[in-house]
Amino acid sequence: MEPVAARPPTSVHMGPPRPVHYAIKRQEVRTAWASRAFKAGTATAMLFASGRAAGASVELLQMQGAVVKQLHELGQTWLQGMSAWTQECTELKAANTMSKVVEQEFDLIGQFGKLMTDQATALVNLMEGVQVGYGYWVDEKLNS
Repeated sequence: MEPVAARPPTSVHMGPPRPVHYAIKRQEVRTAWASRAFKAGTATAMLFASGRAAGASVELLQMQGAVVKQLHELGQTWLQGMSAWTQECTELKAANTMSKVVEQEFDLIGQFGKLMTDQATALVNLMEGVQVGYGYWVDEKLNS
């Protein structure tokens, strides 16, 4: 009996496996984030070195005030969410089976996870907005 020759795969795999693809994409996003931050820092140094930053102080303070206001709103949202979550913790129904205890506890964990996710996402969204907005602003100042 002759050995059976190995057959070539019937489907062709295009690109990296999904986990690798997602890791690559995440790294691309992080690299773009870092690149924008570096460019903004370099542009800021150029702006101040050029002497064109004299009138920029007022605008920078206005931007800073807007960011502080949004951070305050995020803080308020966090406090409201934590208050509601704490209230939910104190109002747990009496569970008479272990499955109900586990269900209630994991429901609380899920609620807390959503609160954390929403807060972190909102904060990073604010950071991205500031980064992009500031980058645009400093480029405008340099090119005017």
